Amino acid sequence: MKIKRTCKTIALFGFLLACSVFLASCSSEKPSSLQVMVGGPYIASEAYESCTEALTTAHPQWQAGETPVSFTSMSFGDPETDPYAGASIAKVSAMAAAQEIDLMICDTENAARFARSDMFTPVQSILSEEQLAACQDKLLTFEKVDDEGNLTGEFTEACGIALNGNAQLDELYGDQEYGVFLVANADPMENAQQIFLDIAGV
Repeated sequence: MKIKRTCKTIALFGFLLACSVFLASCSSEKPSSLQVMVGGPYIASEAYESCTEALTTAHPQWQAGETPVSFTSMSFGDPETDPYAGASIAKVSAMAAAQEIDLMICDTENAARFARSDMFTPVQSILSEEQLAACQDKLLTFEKVDDEGNLTGEFTEACGIALNGNAQLDELYGDQEYGVFLVANADPMENAQQIFLDIAGV
């Protein structure tokens, strides 16, 4: 009987020890990477790879922290001619809600659709007064629409910074207006804000 009790005690102790090791390994696991989506009507794969490689090379600190930066791309299509464009927009919104996207680099026409649904963080909560003043002419805001898609004359808060003239990204977007945007529920927010500032050049 004593031997059985001893065996049970050893087994229980072993089980508890294994659980504690497992929990410790989970708690020490590094957070996942920060996800930057590069989106537009059409994203050419070669230009995308070239631009994201150039961005990463220009900011080596992005890979040094606990949440390295990862890039993904999506071509939204032209909503006027592409029947799948609406589905792409809905997919991105769902990804943002699920915290699968932390930042977006996007053409302004598509960014407007996301901004109108409050997907992005207002830049006033990210930038200091000095920083806001320095990039006042680059702040991006978008006119709101009603339920039927008609412009209302009201505007969203400034929620992005224009990037036209960016050496790493102009190759990808050409003559389109585009900018960088911080997703409202990015995690970890502090790290995502720093990446936003790095990309914006603020």
